[in-house]
Amino acid sequence: MNLLTDSLFSVADTSCTSHKCSLPDIYELATTDEVSNFERIRPHQIPALHAFLVQLGCIACEAAGLSSPPEHADDWRRILRSLTPAWPDDEPWRLLVADWTQPAFLQPAQPEAAPPLKTRVEQPDKLDFLVTAKNHDLKQRRMGSSSAEDWFFALLSLQTQEGFLGQGNYGIARMNGGFANRSFLTLAPEHAGFGGRVFRDIRALLSNIDAFHETTVLGNGRTLLWLEPWDGTTSIAVQECHPLFIEVCRRIRLVEENDTISAALGNSKVPRVDAKAFFGNVRDPWLPLDIRSEPPKAMTLAADGFSYRRMAQLLSGFDGRYQLPFLAKPTKRENKEPMAYEAYGLVRGQGKTEGFHRRRILVPRSALRLFHEPDGQEKLVERCRIFMDLAANASGKVLRPALIQLYQGKADVEWNKPSNDALCRPWLKRLDDQIDERFFPVLFNTLDEGDGEARLRFSEVLREHVQSTFDDAAEAAPHQEDCRDIARARAELLLARLLRKHLPSLRPQANTNEGEPDEQRA
Repeated sequence: MNLLTDSLFSVADTSCTSHKCSLPDIYELATTDEVSNFERIRPHQIPALHAFLVQLGCIACEAAGLSSPPEHADDWRRILRSLTPAWPDDEPWRLLVADWTQPAFLQPAQPEAAPPLKTRVEQPDKLDFLVTAKNHDLKQRRMGSSSAEDWFFALLSLQTQEGFLGQGNYGIARMNGGFANRSFLTLAPEHAGFGGRVFRDIRALLSNIDAFHETTVLGNGRTLLWLEPWDGTTSIAVQECHPLFIEVCRRIRLVEENDTISAALGNSKVPRVDAKAFFGNVRDPWLPLDIRSEPPKAMTLAADGFSYRRMAQLLSGFDGRYQLPFLAKPTKRENKEPMAYEAYGLVRGQGKTEGFHRRRILVPRSALRLFHEPDGQEKLVERCRIFMDLAANASGKVLRPALIQLYQGKADVEWNKPSNDALCRPWLKRLDDQIDERFFPVLFNTLDEGDGEARLRFSEVLREHVQSTFDDAAEAAPHQEDCRDIARARAELLLARLLRKHLPSLRPQANTNEGEPDEQRA
């Protein structure tokens, strides 16, 4: 089970043809963007694999003095093997090594005096880092018949994405706290497959390697942390690591008995990497930073995932909260073809998982150019602020009051009635989802227009969604039959006034001197 020589991976190319590949074969196929997907990978494992291939590829190229990645598998095999010269039999690249005093892939050597690895895991999906409530969300231990490839992906997820999971089970350095998460945000060519996305990041790092090193406090130190023995009692200072270091956070060894693989795990007294004082800010090239605090901290993705609000904060920085990671910034050459922002994150919690979130946002060339123009970022910031204010008006100042009027029906509305929130919430959520779908396409397609015209165009989109959401709510609203028409008429009149006031239209609108509800005046 040697990753450098054995064909352990089931890879589908762009023509949907299946290949059995070694690790160097994957790099060769990915060089020409011929890797479409991995047939046995689980969705939440994709960002871990992407990051691993990029980190490992850049470390190997940098160590070999290459400014661009090789094209052939033999060359990749040579530079990867050169990272582990002390092991001529490739132990660090093997999933199974019987001698535990030698390292195996992502499995540090166990000194003879180290505490035993007492816990046994029989299935790779039990080893993986997902935590599900009472085994409901996603069934565990389903892989009764698993392959070496399944164990590879589970091991990679565990060692490079896991957080704190009880005493003795510490997490990775690239997150702000044990119950946080490692998020990923990057750019990729619009039509690139998995391989094209990996090699975009490799080339972006290698071509700007000096600039990348300048962004980080880490030195040109340790790279593959599983090469060093670990008994669970000592930590490696993060300052001693290379900025792209590939970490391991758990003491673990894979074993084979009766042609069946299982895992042996043990606790540790300390985390493998001592990075507590950095709050996850080790300048992972995919991880956004929360810069509101001092020192800046790694962003922790919340349960709402990559909503349009969070993505607007990330991409424009309009409220000064987040800083884009290195690989989410277009290089000087990346304004000649459309690109796409790709974001991934699995939201962890204390004894729970709150969903695997992913999002893809197409970015036209006109938007990419803003990152290189002197006042481009300011323009993007201002446009995002305008659109965010309009979206807030659509939800809180137009639809919500109209819904309250609809549900209460009477002329003297109780705007602060406790039940208002529960009644309005599902419809406001529906509107929010509709805004989420249209926010960035309209934003990017109006960047060449003035603020006034862009405001009108987005307002028209919002008016359409507010009206359709209100109409559906009115049809579904419970009312006494003799009061139904009156309640709807009052709500429609209020809705029309609020639309005119808060969401200007492209079409001429009649002026009105009618008063606003008390809630609006307040």
